Amino acid sequence: VAAALAAAVALVVGVVAVARPDDEPTDLAGLADAALDEADAQVATLADDGGRPRARVVVDGSTGYVFVDDLPTLPAGEEYQLWKVAGEIPVSLGVLGDGSEPVAAVGMPADTTTLAISTEPAGGSPSPTGDVVASGAFA
Repeated sequence: VAAALAAAVALVVGVVAVARPDDEPTDLAGLADAALDEADAQVATLADDGGRPRARVVVDGSTGYVFVDDLPTLPAGEEYQLWKVAGEIPVSLGVLGDGSEPVAAVGMPADTTTLAISTEPAGGSPSPTGDVVASGAFA
């Protein structure tokens, strides 16, 4: 029985190893890097008012990965929030954290072209209330 159980465990481990190659990313940063490396990747660089790049957004299907390249870490009680800018009312695409993590993931509607990042209270806001720290569009 023990030998049969050991053989079954070995078989399952082998199938899992074959089903997921070691070079496929499993963490958020790895998934974002893989999306950025795709030949057909849509990338938007978000810059501050002075034109300095602060973040990049890459889209992989309906998932957007936000690289928090040069946004300072916010104080406790604040978060960055990503907005789809179209029409009169910006639409929240999600909170990005306080800037201490290098990558965040958000849902990305297919018709998104212009984006902005603002500082908001922790948990986000239904509409922008803080300073817009970066904005840009998909090329």
